[in-house]
Amino acid sequence: MTRSYLALGANLGDRLANLRRAVGLLEERGARLLRSSRVYETEPVGPPQPDYLNAVIEVETDLS
Repeated sequence: MTRSYLALGANLGDRLANLRRAVGLLEERGARLLRSSRVYETEPVGPPQPDYLNAVIEVETDLS
């Protein structure tokens, strides 16, 4: 098993639900969630757009 750290971000629709869904999809595909950060709201960089929700997760996986 490989330990990986993944940065997640969402700024469209139900941002928190999108982050949760991303984690769920990773788990469905064989990643085991070990830890997650708090969710932070950040301003976007670049053209005008909605603020982001961001988090980092630590997973173990045998996925390539």
